[in-house]
Amino acid sequence: MTIRALARASEQLDGTPEEALADATGLTAEVVHVHRRAMASVRGGWVTPDEALRVAHRALADSTVRARLGTVILFALEGEHTPAERQLLEVLRASNGIIEVPLEITAVGLVAPRAISASDADEEARAVARAVVELLRAGVAGHRIGVFWGSPEPYRTLLHTHLAEAGVTISGPGARTLADTPLARGLLRLLDVNPDDLDPLAVLGVLADGALRWSEKPLPSSAEAERITARDRVEEPSETAVGVFFGNTEPEAADDSASDSAVDDRQRRQWKRQTLWDEYLAALSASVRAVRASSSWAQAAQAVEHLIDEHLSAPPWPESDEAVLAREQLARIVGELVHLDAIDGDSPTPQAIRSSLESLLSDARARHGRHGTGVAVGSLASGVARDLDHVFVVGLAEGVAPARSRDDALLPDEVRQRWGLPTLKERASRARSRFLGTLTSARISTTVLIPRGDLRSGGDREPSRWLSGILAPDAELTVVQAHHHALLTGSPAVSPVPATAEEWRIRNDLTAGSWAGVPDVELVARARTLRSDRFGGRFTRFTGNLTEVRELIRFTNAPVAATQLEEWVASPLFFFVRHVLGVRLLDLQVEDFEPTALDRGNIQHAILEAYTNTVLGADDGDAALATLDLLLETAERVFRETRRSGWIEHLWKRDQRRIRAQLTLWWHREVESSRWSPRSAEQAFGLDVKGSLDPLTFTLDDDTVISFRGKVDRIDHSDEGIRVVDYKGRRPPKLELSADDPTGTGQKYQLAVYGLFAESLRDELNSTREVRTEYDHLASPENPVLGFTMTPESIDVLRTDVSAVVQGIQAGVFPARPARGALEKFSTLSGEADLARLWEKLRVTPDMAPYARFFLEPEEAES
Repeated sequence: MTIRALARASEQLDGTPEEALADATGLTAEVVHVHRRAMASVRGGWVTPDEALRVAHRALADSTVRARLGTVILFALEGEHTPAERQLLEVLRASNGIIEVPLEITAVGLVAPRAISASDADEEARAVARAVVELLRAGVAGHRIGVFWGSPEPYRTLLHTHLAEAGVTISGPGARTLADTPLARGLLRLLDVNPDDLDPLAVLGVLADGALRWSEKPLPSSAEAERITARDRVEEPSETAVGVFFGNTEPEAADDSASDSAVDDRQRRQWKRQTLWDEYLAALSASVRAVRASSSWAQAAQAVEHLIDEHLSAPPWPESDEAVLAREQLARIVGELVHLDAIDGDSPTPQAIRSSLESLLSDARARHGRHGTGVAVGSLASGVARDLDHVFVVGLAEGVAPARSRDDALLPDEVRQRWGLPTLKERASRARSRFLGTLTSARISTTVLIPRGDLRSGGDREPSRWLSGILAPDAELTVVQAHHHALLTGSPAVSPVPATAEEWRIRNDLTAGSWAGVPDVELVARARTLRSDRFGGRFTRFTGNLTEVRELIRFTNAPVAATQLEEWVASPLFFFVRHVLGVRLLDLQVEDFEPTALDRGNIQHAILEAYTNTVLGADDGDAALATLDLLLETAERVFRETRRSGWIEHLWKRDQRRIRAQLTLWWHREVESSRWSPRSAEQAFGLDVKGSLDPLTFTLDDDTVISFRGKVDRIDHSDEGIRVVDYKGRRPPKLELSADDPTGTGQKYQLAVYGLFAESLRDELNSTREVRTEYDHLASPENPVLGFTMTPESIDVLRTDVSAVVQGIQAGVFPARPARGALEKFSTLSGEADLARLWEKLRVTPDMAPYARFFLEPEEAES
């Protein structure tokens, strides 16, 4: 902002005599110093606008040069000329063959405008769209209509939007700058990345924007790249896999079964996509590094051009006109960077390259449409001296037109008066002259629109002072009602009929189909029903009742995870979003300054898995191997492997001490003093991975057979039976689990399903004794172990609860309950407060009665 302010000041000082600038003091003297240095750097190889005018003046002082001009028609708007412009006008006026068309702006002959008051800028743009459509329907040619604004924000975008929705062809400055296009926005994002520590979030943003395209190979889709960048990475597939199951340490024999082949093929394809993405990120880092290493602006321009060609290349299909124009403009702007070598001889910094491009891209605005075709749209300055029949001017309120003006901090009025620069008062007078010049461009009608409020800050606005003397004292002010009212009743002063297809449909619905020729649509009716059902708390398709399409829900056709049943209990709606619709939240590995709770839990899991596999790989009877030293040595190795560069050292060491202490407590309890011996680590069942056992089948109350899948952290054995253990990296919940209530009143299913899986292993483990299931909460200082012994009653309770949950899923019962746990982010994104209000009404409806025992509130679950 400072650079741009200094550039504007230097532009205004262009042509001011050096002797006048000599009296500058204070901040103004510093501005003059910067201006002089800027002029000195360009002088000789460049010509400023003022110098160009003076060169023309000197040339035209020669009568023979003037004679070669022939006949010249001169349009000169009085009162807005610099000294150099005035000198040029004087020499032109002294020439023969000059036809001057004076453009003195006055209110004489102005068509009496009509005034329309709208609630805000958006309603102004809607009103203009309706009025323009009505003129076009009456046979007025589009190029005879002009719409002009006193302030570009927010009117430029709003007018483009509403006129486009009405199908009106327009001609004028585009609604967006070049910096707002995906191509330029992507370039600036890529120039921001650190090539030595590339942030995948920035690259994914460009890819999702549709601008990223590698010239060498097709990139993965945005969704694939997100999954690769998150946690779904695989190791390079090998010809043989080594696994440990029930003490077997020999390499697995080659398995030619179709299922293992499918697993290999899937992993191989995923690894190839992952490798391609890594290869691309390396190529992108090299391209950005080349830009940063540029020793001159010419080299920087060449490196940026190469980056665009390689990573933002044009697609093989035809691009939109806007995209083609943006690509042409971007190429021209990047090419212009070479000229900066004549001004700045030093090597450009990465910040200078990016800021220079951003400044040029922000100033470049594509033109929309062609001159003379369609309705003219633009600023008040572009409306002066136009040949139009109908003119609309929007934003005529104080603070908008005229805008709030303040004394220039760099060139205050006291300095401007001495140096002959336009003062604040003169600039305001010129702005009003442009307003009058725009109004006088109309031959038939002028319409001024006054906003009563502000879209951004609210509050009331007063009509513009520019309207004083323009509107008659007794002029009638037409008030445009809100959009809904205009749709329902029409607004005869603006347009008796809707302007857009949307307005046609909505008005037809609101007036019970009384408008002839409008197709019958249910869009608005559905929207009203949705709002009514959600506010009223009715259990319908808009609040999670999918009974009518329950045959489309095939969730139980594949093996089910126990945690998925828990997620339906936590929030049926977001269970549906995640597991039926397949929507997932992106969980990127964002670098933090310390390990997260999830990081610490994963590290503990990795240590215990590696330690258990080492013990299982020992010779039979070598119990001495299972030492605390081995556990701590394994921990140190995992610490080194999982260390991230962004973690602050003393915080990482603190977490290592905590993990060592927790593991030491675990070893004394589970190894030194325990009667259990491990038989497997991370044993999978029903999963599409090597070494996985078959899914666990389970018959429900209605004789429906489903299958379970999962991965047990550890399976132990002893003379007393079998034990399955699931590590937890968090503190234990207040919910109690027991043999009589293995699901915790229908809230938890993982331990019971793992216990059922252990029951199926009795024959292989040659055990007829009890099956024990436990949660091992490693993160708690005391390492509590919570669990129960499986009984026939436990299996009966599990069958009853699973049957009820599966019945709810298959019946299409997905009420909008705020989620906790793994689904909590869905609630946050959807608006937790609104969900909570809706759930308070839904949970007491009769439809929820069969499932009420599952949907416990936190205080109920604790009790």
